[in-house]
Amino acid sequence: MLTAILILFILVLGVIIWILFTPLHIYISTRDDEYYLRLSGLFSIYLDKRQGFSPHLKTVFKTFSLKGQKKTTPKKTRSKKKPSRTTDIKALLVMIRKVLSSFKIKQFRLDIDSGDCITNAYLIALLTPIGGFRINDSGDNNLLLLIWNRPVRIAWPILKYWMKF
Repeated sequence: MLTAILILFILVLGVIIWILFTPLHIYISTRDDEYYLRLSGLFSIYLDKRQGFSPHLKTVFKTFSLKGQKKTTPKKTRSKKKPSRTTDIKALLVMIRKVLSSFKIKQFRLDIDSGDCITNAYLIALLTPIGGFRINDSGDNNLLLLIWNRPVRIAWPILKYWMKF
């Protein structure tokens, strides 16, 4: 019995560690109208352009539609105001900065056409040294963005913030 519990505990711990270290991808492509958030091997949330960009959740076994439910208006009841928990704004901003800095941009490309050849020439001189920008004269304005992170890198600053309170 103890061996079965130990094996089950190791299995659950392994799955939790696998989820924490699995890559999280955020992909935005305006050229192909693809927008998704994917945790590799577990789920993917994407916007389906055939159904008016409605969100869908795709798991290993099934795809679900995430259309919003109609909200019912709740009856107004008077309740006593709860005392609000005061938080340190500076610590909150540090936590938000650390979470945002944990994301890595893997791919970035922005195609720009201003419609004016003079402005395009200025943009070429300004943006070409930066990289990731392409100035064209064909009328295409597109964005391709691939952002990568791991859930553990998001959770760590949040846990450190909440341990202070």
